[in-house]
Amino acid sequence: MRAFSFPLQSILTYREYVRSQAETELAAALLAERGIHDKLDEIAQHYISVKQETAGSADFATISAAQQFYALLDSQKEDLLQQLAEAQLVTEQKRAALREAIKHTQSLEKLRERQQAEWEQLELAQESDALDEINTQRRFHR
Repeated sequence: MRAFSFPLQSILTYREYVRSQAETELAAALLAERGIHDKLDEIAQHYISVKQETAGSADFATISAAQQFYALLDSQKEDLLQQLAEAQLVTEQKRAALREAIKHTQSLEKLRERQQAEWEQLELAQESDALDEINTQRRFHR
């Protein structure tokens, strides 16, 4: 019995590589988003800690410094929110690219499976015909 050979195997291998790359790129985009979320969490923690430290303070310099720090945090937060929006767009693009790569890969995998099943049936039929021929020749020679 000869081995099954899928004529489009090189294309399937390439599409599997493209899918793997798309998975890697999506993971990187998600990681970038996570990093921005982490920075936003840090800003929120700074805001809370300064608010707790200055609570009840009557010192004008302390209150003024806290207000300036809040303004800085707000500015950083706005920058990060802009970066997050951009990162989310990139993530959605990478997610769409991955879906497309999966679709292309799956269609070729299904084609390979169908061709392999047809090949196996043909091989079994040929093997059965060969066994029938052998049995017929044995009966004829007896």
